[in-house]
Amino acid sequence: MKRKMMDKLVAWATSPTRKPLILLGARQIGKTYLLQELGRTHFEGLAYVNFEQNARARELFEGSLFPETLLQMLSAELNRPITPRTLLFFDEIQSCKRALTSLKYFYEQKPEIPIAAAGSLLGVSVRPGDAGFPVGKVTIETLHPMDFEEFLWACGRDLQTALLRDFLKTGNFPNFLHEELIRLYRHYLIVGGMPEAVLTYLEHPAAPDWMAVRTVQANLQQGALADMTRYASATESRRIQACYRSLPEQLAKQNQKFQYSVLQRGATASRFETALDWLVQAGLVTLCHRVPVVESPLAPHVESAVFKAYHMDVGLFAAMAGFRPDDIVAAIPGQAFGGLTETYVAQALTANGLTPYYWESKGTAEVDFIYDGRSEPVAIEVKRGQHVRSKSLGVLRERTPGLRAVRLSERPFGRTPDLLSLPLYATFLLA
Repeated sequence: MKRKMMDKLVAWATSPTRKPLILLGARQIGKTYLLQELGRTHFEGLAYVNFEQNARARELFEGSLFPETLLQMLSAELNRPITPRTLLFFDEIQSCKRALTSLKYFYEQKPEIPIAAAGSLLGVSVRPGDAGFPVGKVTIETLHPMDFEEFLWACGRDLQTALLRDFLKTGNFPNFLHEELIRLYRHYLIVGGMPEAVLTYLEHPAAPDWMAVRTVQANLQQGALADMTRYASATESRRIQACYRSLPEQLAKQNQKFQYSVLQRGATASRFETALDWLVQAGLVTLCHRVPVVESPLAPHVESAVFKAYHMDVGLFAAMAGFRPDDIVAAIPGQAFGGLTETYVAQALTANGLTPYYWESKGTAEVDFIYDGRSEPVAIEVKRGQHVRSKSLGVLRERTPGLRAVRLSERPFGRTPDLLSLPLYATFLLA
């Protein structure tokens, strides 16, 4: 399946000044597939090492980290030569931290050897500040679940995505496509962007087998929960799972701010914030912090203790929350569905390199998302359906003259001098 990340990987592969590459991202998100495809299409060969499966390969790094020696031993282990035209791919590198350290020496002593590494929980097991991490010697990219544009590509709707992008230039979009894209958008809310779930959906796209999709998602959730047990102590894993399982309840509240009291009576940040950080570092959760002041850059204005927490994938969130696929397709009303829509928008922004924040004023007005645009902040108001009345965006715009404003809903495209209205399926255009 076509992924936007491939363009970045190709740029890295062809750069004359490339460093070793580390591709981060949650488990089963497509990292291995993309790097193997890169080796197949842009190099003469692929030298693949999976440190989780290959104990002998781990042993090779217990001694000298001199690149020339390592290349000789790896060539013997893999029974193939490793040359500057070969992509050396270290998969599950979190299982061999000395291999991670070796990237520094490969960069300094054998920069002509292209090396890429991936790790499902690298952000949990190794931090950039840890001893041995090759700070400044590597290029780091992060892969997210497929966004809606990539989902459309997988569905064979390349022409529709091209027309959507042309809208920004021409202001024209065929209205007859709107209902079809709304239908696919609602399907995406169910399926999400995990590649295995998308492939299962594509087996019967005209009459989707939602049970099969949910089975895949249940297996993915079980894998995530197993990792929480595997990579954390018993006490910490219970706290991590409590934070993770609380996401639907947190977003179903009228006040969607993450509250530790939802986890258990008497819960405090001091006891659970490390667990929540684990989920963030694992790539499973995105935090959206509140900003009381809307001016660029937004990061200095963040209130670090006030935030919403969104699942990385809207389909997994829908399954976790127990939303019935038929209710999503029919757009059944309900307060809890608002959290589903916001999870979709948070995922779309994050997948396209934008950091989401939100704005609130003394509990009387709230704008769902704010992000740093190219020249000034952009405020986003999210409406699940076609009802678009709201005072909050107007309140913020009165306080912030010249603010760029976007409204997302299921209505067609529209534009006024001070407001851009986009259908929810076009959220990826904001990048």
